[in-house]
Amino acid sequence: MQATGVLAQSNSARINYLLNCQGCHSADGKGSAGGAPDMTLYGKEFLQSAPGRRFFIQVPGSSNSSLSNLELADVLNFIASELIQYNEAIQFTETEVEQYRGTKISNVVETRNQLILELVR
Repeated sequence: MQATGVLAQSNSARINYLLNCQGCHSADGKGSAGGAPDMTLYGKEFLQSAPGRRFFIQVPGSSNSSLSNLELADVLNFIASELIQYNEAIQFTETEVEQYRGTKISNVVETRNQLILELVR
């Protein structure tokens, strides 16, 4: 039996996360020591702010991925709901991803740390 609708979208997003993101961020989004950061730490705060949402779209792994804008939006929604477990997050859309994806973040660590300082006051 073939999955349809939201279930198919969710399965596709999970598979795309596993294929494109888990290598650095691990299957649970917790990152790796000395490598990619834990997306679940401050994830809710990032998802609640426009700069944080743009950050998720503009980090190199997202902005440079071969995923389409719609596929990336689905992966980001998977991260929000399944890994960060923030089901109240506004859903990423293809249009939002398209709008911000072209702007690349040059210093990811510095940008992330600055966002954390601003979001967790």
